Amino acid sequence: MSLNSASITASHPSSFLRTVAGPAHLVAAMVLLLFGLSKTALLLWPAASDRIPNLVFPFASDLTVQLLAGCLELALAIVCILRRGRQGPSLLLVGFVATLLWYRWALNLHGYRPSCGCLGLLARLLHLPPVLDRLLPQLALGLLLLCALPALLQPRDVPRQTTPTQPVAP
Repeated sequence: MSLNSASITASHPSSFLRTVAGPAHLVAAMVLLLFGLSKTALLLWPAASDRIPNLVFPFASDLTVQLLAGCLELALAIVCILRRGRQGPSLLLVGFVATLLWYRWALNLHGYRPSCGCLGLLARLLHLPPVLDRLLPQLALGLLLLCALPALLQPRDVPRQTTPTQPVAP
């Protein structure tokens, strides 16, 4: 009787989730690296509009908020690479996506501009239309959530209890 991978994953969904969790975190890391590098690259070619106060955080400029977000994305990408397949990066991804959704909500509340600047320098270099400039970050947030799911859905490892085989002699 031979076992193939299809029968193993069908009988043990947790083993399938474990195999998918690591590559999913690598995909999330690549998305985060792309967005993070694009935002930090704004420092090289800032526009005049980057220096105006941010609508959500008026004590900082748009450039400062984008740089902080870019550094956070780069740090999260490193965590996803180093700790891939575990639940920690997935929890951080969910928290990060929730924070960005809150930021988008706050932008809408304060008078949302045509672009949140989430694509960083890529939107300027590629001359993306406003529709794509808004759509691509939303798709990326959905992808980050999908990448977090396999590690969150896998059962937690229960530590084995060890019992001594022989009593300790006095």
